[in-house]
Amino acid sequence: MKQIDSFSEYGRPIGRRALGLWALGVGLSACSGGGDNPASLPVVTLEPQDAVVTEGETARFTVTAQNETQLRYQWLRNGTVIEGATSSSLVVSNALRSDHGARFSVVLTNAVGAVHSRSAVLRVHAAGQVVASDWSESLTAYASPESTSPAEFGYIAIGTGAWVYAAAFEAGDYVLRRSRADGSVTETFRLPRVPNTYTQIAVWEDPATREILVARCLIASVALNINTYQAVGGGIYRLEPVSGQFIPLFESDRITPSGLARDTSGNLYTVDLKTGDVLKITAGSLQITTLYQVSGQQPLTAGGVPYDFVLRSKGLVAVTADGTVYATLVTSSPRVAAAYQLYGEQWVRVRNGKAEMISVRTPAQTNGITWGMGARGNSVFFLYKSAQSTLVRKVDAEGNVLTVAGTWGSQEKTQFGSPGVLGRTSKWIGIGSDGQLYLEGWDAAGPRFFGVLLPADPSPF
Repeated sequence: MKQIDSFSEYGRPIGRRALGLWALGVGLSACSGGGDNPASLPVVTLEPQDAVVTEGETARFTVTAQNETQLRYQWLRNGTVIEGATSSSLVVSNALRSDHGARFSVVLTNAVGAVHSRSAVLRVHAAGQVVASDWSESLTAYASPESTSPAEFGYIAIGTGAWVYAAAFEAGDYVLRRSRADGSVTETFRLPRVPNTYTQIAVWEDPATREILVARCLIASVALNINTYQAVGGGIYRLEPVSGQFIPLFESDRITPSGLARDTSGNLYTVDLKTGDVLKITAGSLQITTLYQVSGQQPLTAGGVPYDFVLRSKGLVAVTADGTVYATLVTSSPRVAAAYQLYGEQWVRVRNGKAEMISVRTPAQTNGITWGMGARGNSVFFLYKSAQSTLVRKVDAEGNVLTVAGTWGSQEKTQFGSPGVLGRTSKWIGIGSDGQLYLEGWDAAGPRFFGVLLPADPSPF
């Protein structure tokens, strides 16, 4: 905080002498009117804080000071007075990209004089654009709506070279289909079924080498109780497209890998569906390290957990370009609302070897869960769905949580692919090598594909 030397009024600078005479006049006026007069300059107790929003959203700046009833306020943008901005708060509605980097401060004045607050910086991220996809309509033969069955059927991943991956169940086996987006090529790889289990599949394709990795999560019915399920193990495999063989990197009945990501050093990351723990599998040695342990919680099995929690849950994990790991365990079970609070949105972030819980929602956004996650650059993007809204959001490198596409409270059951609207049938497929997020949606005509053009992070200043 500093005593003000000069500021501009509607673009016209006001010098120290003029300001001093004006403040003196305020003081004389106050004295002539009687009453309590301040004995010192204004004292700010809470400075205006920096704000980060997506274009079109509202930013708010607030200052708090002692003896507020005796103060006058004047907000400035980049040193120039904002006409009419004379309260303790400033609202910037419908923020534009041109507002990125603007600095907002406030002059507080009483009978003694004036002080100038710190300058708060406004950062404005570009919004994503919902666009139609040029993928072949023939691909929709393999698509399916959000499944309530244990397996994650339908399109589940996108690789480089416009390869699209879909999971299906065929002739008693789980299969992974790889198709060209133009529908010209389709390959089927069979993953033999383990007796008395269900399978979830996660796919990760190396953008440089196009190596294909597959995480298999096994879920089984508890003996003598067909309505209770538990995670029973699985493995991570390398898919050899020529032979169609799944080569195991590791298999275990103690760890149930759900979700899959890899960093630039070749280390793998997954979520153990048994415990919710976030795991790292070191390249080469395949040593398994727990990055974050869900302490004090029971394993996600039959004991005290509604039967369909494990059955309809999955792990999500992503690694950004700077090596930051994001992970969460989510469930689509309507019977475990309490578990939404416990697991669904309590994300884990591991950065520079330090694991911490983070929140991706505000107190007013308590009934939604994450339906897909992927990284681009140093940001992680995710599909957030609630009873009111379907949104594409992101967490940037500084930890800011921003809405990229969609609008709060604009839930549409069937509409998708129109500007700013994401229907509740939207399903995450993945972020392509072109930087675009691909989604699948359903309406009365059946499944269709669309995308969200993900904006780059704004430049520093």
